[in-house]
Amino acid sequence: MLKRDILQVNYKGYEQMVRISDIEYIEADRWRCKIYTADKVIICAKRMNWLCGMLAEYGFVRCHKGFAVNIGRVSCLRSKEIILLSGRTVPSGRTYKNSLPGNRRE
Repeated sequence: MLKRDILQVNYKGYEQMVRISDIEYIEADRWRCKIYTADKVIICAKRMNWLCGMLAEYGFVRCHKGFAVNIGRVSCLRSKEIILLSGRTVPSGRTYKNSLPGNRRE
């Protein structure tokens, strides 16, 4: 559920909130997702397609079968990986290459 720029997720009875602009990337993990920020990981009982649909208007794009990134947190794009401003790297798949902005590709 979205409230302004806050994503509210539930997992095993716990409700957690995260500012959407703080999210660096999302990783699919079977039937749930892990939402990564600079300082924490939030587990969400939602599938990647649902999260990507909810967050598309905030600049999130699918970059790999199991990953989505916040375009505002991308430092540079390479052929097989994305480097985030934090220095973390996320894989980039051929299938999703066209969904990423091409102006930062190395």
